[in-house]
Amino acid sequence: MSEMKTSDIEQQESKSTILTEEFALAQLNDGLQSKTFTWNEIRAGDCHEVSGTVLLVSDGRGKFTCTTWTDHTHSGDVWHASFTVLDRFGLTLFQFGGFDSPRMNDGGPRYPWEADFNYPAQHFDAAVSITQYSSC
Repeated sequence: MSEMKTSDIEQQESKSTILTEEFALAQLNDGLQSKTFTWNEIRAGDCHEVSGTVLLVSDGRGKFTCTTWTDHTHSGDVWHASFTVLDRFGLTLFQFGGFDSPRMNDGGPRYPWEADFNYPAQHFDAAVSITQYSSC
């Protein structure tokens, strides 16, 4: 029986901040507003996330979408994501997440996935940036 090395079981964590300039405000047909936050590729260990998007709707609904994959795994990797939403002063408005990707295998498949959430709608106007905390 072989022993696992600490480095084999450690998860690498990544932190990615979405800057204020990277969100788009839109007026929806039903009179609600939305903000869309997007970012470029994030890596954690041998895992990748691309097309990361958070949509906030002014009524307190939200959606996170992305595509993930892994370069190498023997047991199936899982991307873990949680988020902190900040105001223009860098103060935390609210947090959400604890989302997990589908179990990923290496060899090239990409895994598009999404997660719905609710948040305190009174913070919609003040939300200007999001920090994603991720590990794989």
